[in-house]
Amino acid sequence: MYRNSPEAEDILLKIKENLDFYEYKIVDFKAVPQKKQTLFKLVIHHRNGISHIDCGKVAKIIQEILDGNWYNDFAIEVSSPGIGRKIEKIEDYTIFIDKDIKVYFKKDDLDRKSGEIYTITDVRENELVLTKNEVEISCNIDEIQKAVLV
Repeated sequence: MYRNSPEAEDILLKIKENLDFYEYKIVDFKAVPQKKQTLFKLVIHHRNGISHIDCGKVAKIIQEILDGNWYNDFAIEVSSPGIGRKIEKIEDYTIFIDKDIKVYFKKDDLDRKSGEIYTITDVRENELVLTKNEVEISCNIDEIQKAVLV
């Protein structure tokens, strides 16, 4: 089973339904076939942060979903995004609203400089609203070369 297979999508949907109740967001999900089992790798986020207790709680929820329904032989890895995680998709920016990121723009100007830390204030379609020192700037996601959590 691969990440975008119909079976993986069904499992991901069921996991999301269960995690929404606890306000966890899935940042990344992979179903990795191995010789004797399938490894399910999830990266999760919560507005209050993620602890090892959260990771254990989510792993147990996933285990209950998978047990007997899809797989008998599987392993689960749950982790937090961590500092330095790349933010690439518009969905990532939405998940991390109110978080600080280091942004590298494709082209600097007077209002924005690459390598500086901004707070994600809002996300509108492909436009980001970033704040630094109480000054808001807007930019299109395509104007960003790289962004990472700090």
